[in-house]
Amino acid sequence: KSECLAETRWVIPAQSAISLVLVFCGQSGQYSKKLRFGIVGTSREFDLPVTAVACFPQIQRELTSLLGDKKKLRNVSSTPAAALLLLVPPAEAAPAGNQKASGKKDTSSSSKAAAVADKAAQDEKDRLERERLEKEQQQQAERERLEKQRSEKRESEQANSTFSKSKMKTMSLLAGTAKPPKKAAEASVTRKQFIVSTGVYEFGPLVFGKPRDGWQQLKHPEHAEHFRISNVGSMPVECEFGFLKDNAQACFLLSPASLKLPPGESGQVTVWAYPRTAGLFDDSLVCLVKDNPEPLLVPVTAAGTKPFLDVDKPTLEFGRLLINSTDTLSMLLSNKSLLPLSWKLAGLEGLTEFAISPVAGAIDALKSEQLSVTFDARVAAVVKKAAKLEVRDSDNNVVQTVPIALGGECYAVQVELQYQTKGGSGGCNFGLVRVSDEVKQQVLLKNKGKYALNYRFTTTAKACSISPADGQLATGDKPVTVTVSYKCTGELELKEAEDIQLLLLDAASGQVVQKLPVRVSLRAVYSKYSLSPERGINFGPMACGLKAQRSFTITNTGDFEFRFALSDLSTRLRGDASAADQPAVVAPGADKPGTGAKPAAKAAPAAGASAKKPADSKLVLRDFAVSPASGVVGVGQTAKIVVDYSADSGSQSLETLGID
Repeated sequence: KSECLAETRWVIPAQSAISLVLVFCGQSGQYSKKLRFGIVGTSREFDLPVTAVACFPQIQRELTSLLGDKKKLRNVSSTPAAALLLLVPPAEAAPAGNQKASGKKDTSSSSKAAAVADKAAQDEKDRLERERLEKEQQQQAERERLEKQRSEKRESEQANSTFSKSKMKTMSLLAGTAKPPKKAAEASVTRKQFIVSTGVYEFGPLVFGKPRDGWQQLKHPEHAEHFRISNVGSMPVECEFGFLKDNAQACFLLSPASLKLPPGESGQVTVWAYPRTAGLFDDSLVCLVKDNPEPLLVPVTAAGTKPFLDVDKPTLEFGRLLINSTDTLSMLLSNKSLLPLSWKLAGLEGLTEFAISPVAGAIDALKSEQLSVTFDARVAAVVKKAAKLEVRDSDNNVVQTVPIALGGECYAVQVELQYQTKGGSGGCNFGLVRVSDEVKQQVLLKNKGKYALNYRFTTTAKACSISPADGQLATGDKPVTVTVSYKCTGELELKEAEDIQLLLLDAASGQVVQKLPVRVSLRAVYSKYSLSPERGINFGPMACGLKAQRSFTITNTGDFEFRFALSDLSTRLRGDASAADQPAVVAPGADKPGTGAKPAAKAAPAAGASAKKPADSKLVLRDFAVSPASGVVGVGQTAKIVVDYSADSGSQSLETLGID
């Protein structure tokens, strides 16, 4: 500097000139000076303004401007932190973190990058520390704000305690203090986006171990990203690129290694991410500008993973299924990885008994899909079938194979019912029965199937009873005997009626597997008869002491023979119930009616009783004697009843005769 200022006077000969050399050397910035010259012997002075600008070659350092597509910018990463544990299936997982690479270093860019590595690492550390402190301050401010809101809310609730809960909830929502209803979080994954909040470009999850052949021809565009380098200075720049850590290119690659840009021009550098192993990789793209001591660092991350499909039930066992019936089970296919995948079922040619839907599909990261399998049992047999589920990545490479096992048994219910009717089939035919008579038939149940069954009878007929109504049918030739009884209280006619149902139940599950109708035929009728004459017997006027005889007939017009017994209804009508219940029957040789002798009283035989009264038994009704007082009338036959009258009382006689 002293040499430059040593000579400040110059002698310029007439008609000649000299050259002065100005040397500038300064720090970054703008400079302005004036050089003043004077001529000895005069007062005139001349000013020479001198300006200079000192700067480094500059490129665009705003990280958000390095990507031409604004859609690739995002404030917060959407990849769940817990999802990073799912980079690969458990059997292949490697520890997450920075992956250290070994091998020969790239001498074209690593030497210059190493020269500034320490400074760049320290700058990066300082930046992260500043971000951490800013984040803590923001969190503290947010906590204070929330606490203030909660305090205001408590005061508001105390002041408005008379408000209903619904109004308070509405006011809280309007004020913004109430928590909105929780919604199910939809898992999403960040792919090829620059996270503004962290200043990191995330490639996201990528398939590790993929061949790098043709990487510079963008064979796998999801593994590449273009960064725009712009010369924003006033002088040309020369840039060289490298990586801060991964100089052996274990994960990241770039091209070109250098750029020359005139002022105002832009160039492009492409970074590829090809993880060789599973895990999380992070590094920084280093851009060195010639004659500029400050490098540009672009943090980048990539996650090495593989598609992995989890099947909750790879084995579906349908168990026993009745023939000609169907059952449907489902399995859940869950994509447990951070990559989308496609799947397809193979080996379906032999699965004739099973219908599967769908048979192929695609599942996004951390999503699930339901697979339905229907077993259609047509032939009695034990079915065991197998298939395989192939999982493919985005390049249609099979990365996983899951064996699928399907099994079930189709069986038939073979229960034979044998009846007492001719031929042993056709149902219970009771034929013609008398009302109030109980009739019974036995039904034999024989289980000819493979498995034991339970049975249960149900009926809608009130006159029907079944014993035993339920039980178990073991396999084998030994039948179970069931008694079906009918006791009708009125006339009834059934023709192959299905009032009885036999329910067959699976012995293990208790589920009804078959219903069989038990057809019943029956005609229940009353005993029927006719009287002649129908209007009673009138002896007319008679002189005292005379006797007369009349008769009437009882004809069986029904389908059964019946017993009859005559009784005195006159006594019952007069209120002497005890006498009416014991009709008078006079045996042969007893005193004649009207003599005052008390007739021998005997109970009238009940209908259907086995004992038979004498055919010449008499019923005495004061001046009348009726014989026979009881008897049996066959189908289509007629019984003649003789009534004798003795006009001894000298008064009118009127009696009412009952026929039971």
